[in-house]
Amino acid sequence: MKKVSLIISTFVLFLGMLFPTLSNKNVVNAASNDTSLEGKYVSTINDILKNSVKVSDTDQKLLKENVIKLVNNGSVKVHNQDLQDAKLDFDTVFIQGVKYQNGEIQYSVKVDYVGNSIEKGSFINVVFKENKEEVYGTTELIATNVDENTGLGKFWVNGDLKFNETVNKKDVKFDTSKVKPLSWGCVNDCLASQGIASWVLYTAGIACAATCTVVGPLTAGTACWACLNGLGMIGVQVMFKCMDRC
Repeated sequence: MKKVSLIISTFVLFLGMLFPTLSNKNVVNAASNDTSLEGKYVSTINDILKNSVKVSDTDQKLLKENVIKLVNNGSVKVHNQDLQDAKLDFDTVFIQGVKYQNGEIQYSVKVDYVGNSIEKGSFINVVFKENKEEVYGTTELIATNVDENTGLGKFWVNGDLKFNETVNKKDVKFDTSKVKPLSWGCVNDCLASQGIASWVLYTAGIACAATCTVVGPLTAGTACWACLNGLGMIGVQVMFKCMDRC
């Protein structure tokens, strides 16, 4: 639970950059000249957005098939074995390409977990090299309920457990002051009504902050962009919808 305010501020800032069209331009403007850690995150995400490449339907199909094959044969390890009904939903695959400074293209393929024993927002993200066959690396987030007041977040990078912490749900608050004055209680209730737990977003933010310990120019081989890309589809749209409502 250390450095909570820094990490949550960072999380809100990079969410603002992931979806800059959702009436949060003040977040972008405030961070545009920021040389702090938060500002560097924003700069990195801006690079990702500017250097994204379109992935054809044919390539998307190939990448999806490759992920399914690698998961099924155990080449890509998943960690849902102890969860009764948690499974990867290959109908909700999100694919994004990014071109690095050296001209190399990598592809991020994110697959959501579904099931009553796992929290919405859990996912695995597989990064492929330019040939779309060779895996560069993987990230995986699994969030589960311990009890009414506590959640457990686990995060793996390339199959190695990097984050494993319990979260007191009542202590979780995002620094919404960087977006606009609003009621956190309203935002939290709104998120709950959409089936997304705020503590899962919190856990994802901490996990990515740990992955993105080095933030700089968009160079090939960094796990940071894949982590941020994975966050992009775990309900961030709903987060800002709720912020607008509240």
